[in-house]
Amino acid sequence: YIYHQVRTYDSHEAKVTEDRQDSAANTYLEFQGNILKYSNDGAFYTDTSNELIWNQSYEMSDPVVVMSAKYAAIGDEKGTLVYIFDKDGLCGKIETTKPIVRVKIAEQGTVALLLEENGVSYLKLCDKAGKTLAEGELHVENSGYPMDIALSKDGKRFAVSMLNISDGTIKSSIAFYNFDSAGEKKIDHVVGTKKYSDIIIPQIEFLGNDKLIAVSDQKLMLLEVSGKPQEKKSIKYGSRLRTIFYNGKYIGLILDNESSSKEEKNDVYCMQIYDNRGALVKEKTFSRTYRKAEFLNNNEVYESAYGVFSTSFSFMPNKAEIEMIAALLGYRGYSSINAGWDNEHFYICAQ
Repeated sequence: YIYHQVRTYDSHEAKVTEDRQDSAANTYLEFQGNILKYSNDGAFYTDTSNELIWNQSYEMSDPVVVMSAKYAAIGDEKGTLVYIFDKDGLCGKIETTKPIVRVKIAEQGTVALLLEENGVSYLKLCDKAGKTLAEGELHVENSGYPMDIALSKDGKRFAVSMLNISDGTIKSSIAFYNFDSAGEKKIDHVVGTKKYSDIIIPQIEFLGNDKLIAVSDQKLMLLEVSGKPQEKKSIKYGSRLRTIFYNGKYIGLILDNESSSKEEKNDVYCMQIYDNRGALVKEKTFSRTYRKAEFLNNNEVYESAYGVFSTSFSFMPNKAEIEMIAALLGYRGYSSINAGWDNEHFYICAQ
């Protein structure tokens, strides 16, 4: 359904059904065209016919999954274990001596970890086999408290967002690390730092290899990091920010709608789509309840109110395969509206 430019459904016929034998504690994600199911005690990877491809047992208190196009990492937040997989199974395992706070993964399987123990934060970079590539520590009294980390698509650039309130004022900074030739002669591979006053930056993310977005409580910043980090664009929120989503080409914001126009004033939300240079390319108000928003492979926007599953398939699924995945994840029906531009269309999907 999501591959057609303009289409709305009000009924469906199930071609394949599958009874769920597991508990509600399991979480499902799409990974390379198949289904990754994970919980506190293990992960299962099955095809869309529910045939097992591989499985991995483990014990985690709070498992989280991060993915790139070819790799997935399952890490235990506040624990010490990370497992790295591709479509064929386990690639490597990382076991830390300090609790894990954040996990990020690059396109080729490189994993970045933010660790913390006794008020000291540590950074660790590992390859897909679990071998340590680089590591170091961050002291709160010197740099502030780490809020988030980001890893470039090629795994060569790394960034850390810090918050410092030691003198009673709010100060944020983003430190940039480079692990290729440009950073070899720099102390601790640090190639630059951007500093900000009176804002908090809880989220940062690379868009590819040389662009980074920084999400603050007041505005969105777009930075160019191919050389010395430079802020290229700043987008102030016109109202309360509810959701941000992105891929390498576009950035989406969902904010409270404060439009006074007759046609839009009754809508609850306003969705804004920007390109990776910060230019606004589409704005649309809507009222449907949603839980998550994301871009698909063709840059369409997918928003779901219930059982969310990723639809960035590496193949073109047929109707039965789509229904099979939806049934396994508990997704039960939807409606859609068109909000496209330049032959690219966005959909709002909800039960």
